[in-house]
Amino acid sequence: MARKVITFTAPADCGRDANKVYQITEMSSSAGEWFAVRALAALQRAGADVGDALDGGWQRLAVVGMQAFAFIPAHDLLPLMGEMFATLKVKPDPRHPEVVRDLVEDEDIEEVRTRFLLRWEIFKLHANFSSAESPPNSAPAPGQTASTVSNSSVAPTSPPPSPPR
Repeated sequence: MARKVITFTAPADCGRDANKVYQITEMSSSAGEWFAVRALAALQRAGADVGDALDGGWQRLAVVGMQAFAFIPAHDLLPLMGEMFATLKVKPDPRHPEVVRDLVEDEDIEEVRTRFLLRWEIFKLHANFSSAESPPNSAPAPGQTASTVSNSSVAPTSPPPSPPR
């Protein structure tokens, strides 16, 4: 099955990144599992109550909350942050959405706000959140609404469940 792919358009309040278009591709199951296990282990070492870490992966990360990532030591967090951005590509010309290229991080993402929004979109994609949800325990920034996120091309990763018999 194909991995899920979403498109994110940076909202107007992202300054130099406003209206830039990014493509996010779901990690493979093995990469996603390894990411979730290391993130949960780092959270646990930092003192977060992660519950039964092996029973949830990215969904367990969602329960613990992205804010808890602030408590992970930098030496554990930096590789995880890099892996999140490895899922990103750029659509440099909105008039030609078929053109997708690798991310040049410091050129294609110029605003810190954009980086946080992209990480949230990556997180939601892997934790199976809908695009209309906002980060846990946070209000949208001024001018930001659910409609500022484009989730135009989501391909399912598994067939729909069979109806009950």
